[in-house]
Amino acid sequence: MLSHKRSRIEGLYPYLVTIGFVALTTVAKSSLSEFLNIKGPLTLYYTAVLGSAWYGGRRQGFFAIVLSILSAYLFFIYPKALFTVPDTYGARMAIFIFDATIVTFVCTAMRNAQTKAEHSLNEALSAHSTSMESQLRFRRVFESNMIGLMLTKSDGSILDCNDYVLNMLGYTREEFNSGALNWKSLTPPEFAHLGVSAFEKFGQGQPPVPFEKEYFRKDGSRIPILLGAAKASNDVKMTFVLDITSSKRAEQALEERVSE
Repeated sequence: MLSHKRSRIEGLYPYLVTIGFVALTTVAKSSLSEFLNIKGPLTLYYTAVLGSAWYGGRRQGFFAIVLSILSAYLFFIYPKALFTVPDTYGARMAIFIFDATIVTFVCTAMRNAQTKAEHSLNEALSAHSTSMESQLRFRRVFESNMIGLMLTKSDGSILDCNDYVLNMLGYTREEFNSGALNWKSLTPPEFAHLGVSAFEKFGQGQPPVPFEKEYFRKDGSRIPILLGAAKASNDVKMTFVLDITSSKRAEQALEERVSE
């Protein structure tokens, strides 16, 4: 009930603003008519129409036109206190209505354009803020080193990787920045087809199932890994790398016990 009354009161605000514009124009016209050498009873009311249309749109603009005409008649024409009605007053009123209507439509169009521009800007800022938050969350995960993360391309290049990958392979950040790492050269020949196949599946719209393979470490030794990937952009993939050395050792120990 209260919200309904509040919405009705808020709906009256534009009309109250229009009444205020017309009233202020009338007071200014009465007070400054001789000082400003105002000759016509409708002069200055364009200001009220313009302000009303800019604030509330077409409806308030037309409302201001009607109030302006009534105010001019009641305060300046009917009592004949300030202005004498000329013979051409009918034509002047028609011109006022025509010009004020154009002003109303122009102001409304400009107001709507400004509103759309502000809405688009707010959406862009909101999207940018969301994107920044997503990037920040991703960066926190990327730098957490709970799992190896790499941004890779089909030509074998590694665009970025976290310290988990570097420590796992025995490389430094400086060596990575110099271009020493390439996932194709890190992959032993017998596993080369797995990475190529994964990129081919991405090209067909089929994300690959995580699979096991090996990478060469810097010292030439091999390290078993579990590798998965997700699409980051057209030719860039987010590759997930997990060192499964401990798991492989546990499997080997289990097999030896079973064999015994």
